[in-house]
Amino acid sequence: MSKVKNEVKFLAFCVEIYKSSKGITGKNAYNYLRRTGATVFIMDCYGALHTTGPLYIVDSIDDFIANNYKTATYSFEEILAEDGLTLADIDAMEDVEIEYERG
Repeated sequence: MSKVKNEVKFLAFCVEIYKSSKGITGKNAYNYLRRTGATVFIMDCYGALHTTGPLYIVDSIDDFIANNYKTATYSFEEILAEDGLTLADIDAMEDVEIEYERG
């Protein structure tokens, strides 16, 4: 499989784990990551990130956004509101277990 295909599949994986960790839709997760530049970060850091686990990836994405895109087009709270959720709703959710198979 080509490097580009691997990176695109990894980006899709990152969107899935990000949406699950935040309790939002895949569409909203992707739009948020794209608007904040996190999709570029994920692709640029593929070499390092793809060898880590889901929790580390989500933390890395959150750190990147917090440190680089304080003026993101949409805040996380605004994206939650699009799905009718608040931060309190997210806090009340149970942890989601994500299965990940390295291939």
